Amino acid sequence: MQRNRTKTFMKPIGIIIAATLLSACISAPDHRLSAVCETDTVRLDADFDGGGMLGCEVGRDDVIDVWIRPEDMPINPSPWYAVRATPKSAGRVDLRLRYEHHPHRYRPKVRTANGDWLLVPETDVEISRKGHRVDIALTLQQDPVFVAGQELLTVDDYDHWMADLSSRDTVSLVEIGESRQGRPINMMFTEPTEAALGSVILVGRQHPPEVTGALGMLAFVEEVLGDSALAVAFRARFGLTIVPLMNPDGVTLGHWRHNTGGVDLNRDWGPFTQQETIVVRDVIDALAANPETAPVFFLDFHSTRRNVFYTQFVGEDGTDYGFTAEWLSRSRARLPNYQFERAERSQTELPTSKNYMHGRFGIPAITYEVGDETDRAALTEGARVLAQEMMQVLLERHSTP
Repeated sequence: MQRNRTKTFMKPIGIIIAATLLSACISAPDHRLSAVCETDTVRLDADFDGGGMLGCEVGRDDVIDVWIRPEDMPINPSPWYAVRATPKSAGRVDLRLRYEHHPHRYRPKVRTANGDWLLVPETDVEISRKGHRVDIALTLQQDPVFVAGQELLTVDDYDHWMADLSSRDTVSLVEIGESRQGRPINMMFTEPTEAALGSVILVGRQHPPEVTGALGMLAFVEEVLGDSALAVAFRARFGLTIVPLMNPDGVTLGHWRHNTGGVDLNRDWGPFTQQETIVVRDVIDALAANPETAPVFFLDFHSTRRNVFYTQFVGEDGTDYGFTAEWLSRSRARLPNYQFERAERSQTELPTSKNYMHGRFGIPAITYEVGDETDRAALTEGARVLAQEMMQVLLERHSTP
């Protein structure tokens, strides 16, 4: 990925955000909504990868109402929005985000022409009690400004990033299948050069708005595919299978949760009704058929409101030495600036990736969740340290059957 596309930091700018009280969510006047709205000073649209709005309408005093609705219902409360404001002249545009269902969640961020993502200061944000309406006063210069709930991390960004990493001698890139709309699902992999001890499987972006988890995955993967002595030694003994973008349709279309089949992919590990989960399952089946490449550890990267790892209970992760406890304990000791919780969960019939991988293979299978507004430098440092300690613990403690 080109480094100027998605920054791992954000800085405040002078954007004034004021929220207006709204006691209940209301329905959009669909018959009046447009895909593009224009005033004397700005053209507003969402016609770009990751763009997200139901439609817009120019109201009084040239305020532009931006209506936000999920792709279908019921759905997880992850109200994604992303619009582009293209100036006709320097000045101000007033946007009003209006949520039909779940209230505002993601703090507004903007991307300028040079690729920087700018976080609106908390002092400039005032959220209403119900949170179904947020007014944004945005100052425009001459370049288009993207306003979104999180940084835009698109299919194109992933393609550049994977092409860069796979240019290394030990890393291969292959298309393993297609999404429902025909977008490629790509996988990077490495193969051990010494006596193989199994495969580590990393997947991500099943849920489109969960960008902080995606940023954590980028840093984690870069560490395990890096040139450090630890990473080189690790790849000599363990294979890596990496599918960083499982829901390319949802990411491109600005979905809150689902693929274009209306399915939460992280509830399809078991039924396997969707192309996106089927192709990943088939890769895992092929690995499991060979004892030298059988899965030994699985991570699925997500985002929520805090930094948390959903794990098996202590003593139940399938390792006799307690991989999960040792990995997280070592990492925590090195990360004073990245606080996280371990949330132990029972094995259930819920068809998530974690339940499927642990239930089928008896291995540590963990959901790696990053907080929505976790400091980007801290989440990057955390991911790199967690990757280092994963490699170190597996090299030290894992042994052939």
